[in-house]
Amino acid sequence: MCVEFDVFHDGQFWVGVLTLTEGSCLRAAKVVFGTEPSDAELHTYLLRHGGVEIGKMDFLGKVQ
Repeated sequence: MCVEFDVFHDGQFWVGVLTLTEGSCLRAAKVVFGTEPSDAELHTYLLRHGGVEIGKMDFLGKVQ
């Protein structure tokens, strides 16, 4: 299992995408932060909400 959390600016907002890859299956969740989050805010977010987000992730399909 591999979990990644990427943060980027989409031109208007700062967005985080949490992805989970298990074997050939990929799941993802997106969170919109609005303003640029600090490292501490990202860390706190993952500690508080990361497990919940993983549980709610949509199945995106098999990774080729």
